[in-house]
Amino acid sequence: PTNQETRDELGKIAFKDGQIDLAREFLRGTENAEEIARCFNAVAIAKIADNRFEEAMKSYATAIDLMTDTDVVHLLNFNVGLAHMKQGDSEKAFAYFCRSYLQDPTYERAYLASAKTAADLKKGGKPYDQNLANEVTKVRMSREKKSA
Repeated sequence: PTNQETRDELGKIAFKDGQIDLAREFLRGTENAEEIARCFNAVAIAKIADNRFEEAMKSYATAIDLMTDTDVVHLLNFNVGLAHMKQGDSEKAFAYFCRSYLQDPTYERAYLASAKTAADLKKGGKPYDQNLANEVTKVRMSREKKSA
């Protein structure tokens, strides 16, 4: 099909059916990345709600791979962080929150989540990726200088 709306719908269906190469083909060049990311997120959330966490993480990983060249991949990474928080894995959540922020430094929710998670990990005496924290801090300071 040549109509992008139709291609997007077919891409979402292929993703839900696990036909990733077909989904990639249909979604190439989409202009509806945010809507498609919401669909992928809904699939993963449904799996989490059904206690299928590992399947949800695979769905997220596939969605991130499919959407990697779009301006919404940071939202998927943020949602993976939220899923890890829900599972009690703050260390992994921190990494995904940081990744989300570094992909889009204007996404304030990712910065706040990474800062809060880092503070909680530090308070609890748990390790976190200090290099990633430093990278986030560097980007944040650079943004603050530009806006001053």
